[in-house]
Amino acid sequence: MLPAGKVQRVLYELYAYYAIFAGVTSYRYDHKLRVYKNSRWTQLVASLGNLFVYVILPMDIYIVCMAGFKLDVVTDLTVRLETLINDVICLLCVLQRVPRERATKQLIQQLLRLQRIHRFGGTSDARLELQMERIYLLKFALLWLLTAAVLLTMMMSFDKFGWDLENPVVARVILVLYSLAIDGQDFAIHMHFLLSWRICQLYLGLNARVRQLLRRNSATATLELQHLRWQHWQLALLFKRLNVAYNFILLSSRFSLIVTAAALGYYISVFHALQYHVSFIVAFFALYVLIALDCYMIDLIYDLTNRSHRDTAWQLRRHNLIRRPNACLANGCELFALQIACFPLDVKPYGLFAIGKKTWLSSIVCIFSWMIVLVQYRMLAEKS
Repeated sequence: MLPAGKVQRVLYELYAYYAIFAGVTSYRYDHKLRVYKNSRWTQLVASLGNLFVYVILPMDIYIVCMAGFKLDVVTDLTVRLETLINDVICLLCVLQRVPRERATKQLIQQLLRLQRIHRFGGTSDARLELQMERIYLLKFALLWLLTAAVLLTMMMSFDKFGWDLENPVVARVILVLYSLAIDGQDFAIHMHFLLSWRICQLYLGLNARVRQLLRRNSATATLELQHLRWQHWQLALLFKRLNVAYNFILLSSRFSLIVTAAALGYYISVFHALQYHVSFIVAFFALYVLIALDCYMIDLIYDLTNRSHRDTAWQLRRHNLIRRPNACLANGCELFALQIACFPLDVKPYGLFAIGKKTWLSSIVCIFSWMIVLVQYRMLAEKS
C-alpha cells in the first residue's frame, strides 16, 4: 500500500503508532504480512486515547463557556468561538472512529486485492514518480511540523494566559493531552491523503501500461485493455467509497481550518498591536503558514488523482489520430473512454463543494476576509 523505501516506511510507522496513541485509529499496515490489522493492545491504547478526549474536551468546553479570560470583547469572543468549534469537531471525529476505521480496512483490502490481480508492467514517467515521492515526503514533514507548532503555540499561550493552578506539572500534562486530541483530526485526514496518494500512483502505472498497449496497435492488446478498463473502474469506485467514508472529516477539517486560520491571523495582529514579544508573532505565523501548506498538499493530491484519471481518456483519444488504427483495438478504446466519461472523479463532501487547488485559493480568500472583519470589529470596539 505504501512506498517500499526505508525512509517512507519509517515515516509511516511513526505516523501509525502516533495515530494509535492519539486514539485516531487502532489499525496499522504491516509491511511484512502485507495486511492492515489491529490487535488487542492497539485497541486498548486507542480506546484510552478516546477516553482522554472524552474527559479533557468537555472540561475545556466548560472552561471556555464559564470562565473569564480578562480580554477585550472581540478577542474574548474569538477565543471562545474558535476553541468551542474545534472541541466540538474533535469530539464528533472521535465518535466516528470505529465506522471510519472499518471502512478504511475494507478499502485497503480491496486496494491490495487489485494490486495482486494485475501488476502494471508499463514504464512510468520518472518525473511523475519523483513528484509523487516528493509529495509523500513533504506531506509527512508538514504533518510533524504542524504537530510541533500546535504544541508550541499552546505552551506559549499557557505560559502567558494560563490557568492559575497549584501544580504546573499536571497542567502541562493536560495541555499535552489536549494537543493530542486536537492533532487527531489532522492525523485522520492524513489517512485519506495516503489512500488517495496510493490510488493516484496506481492510476499512473495503469496509464503507462495503456500507452504501451496502444503503441502496439494490434488486436492482441484488446483483451488486456478490457482488463485495464475494469481496473480503472474499480479504482474510481474505491476513490468514491473513500470519499464517502471520510465525508465528515473532509468537511469538518476544511471548516476548522478556515476558522482556526482566521483566528490565528487576528491573534497575530493583536500581538503586534500590543507589542508582544516577537516570539509570539513568529510562532503563530509559522502555525498559520503550516496550516495553509498542509491544506494545499491535500488538495494537490486530489487534483493529481483527478488528472491521472482523465489522462487515460486523453491517451485513448490519441489512438484514433494515427493513420491506420486497428479496428478491434479502436472499439475497445471507445468503450474505455465512454466509461471514463460516465464515471467522473471528484471530491465533494456531502455534495456541497469540490475540493482541489481552486477550493484552496477560495479558502485562503475566505480566511483573509474573516480576519479583516475581526480586526475591524476590534477597532470599532476600541473606539466605542
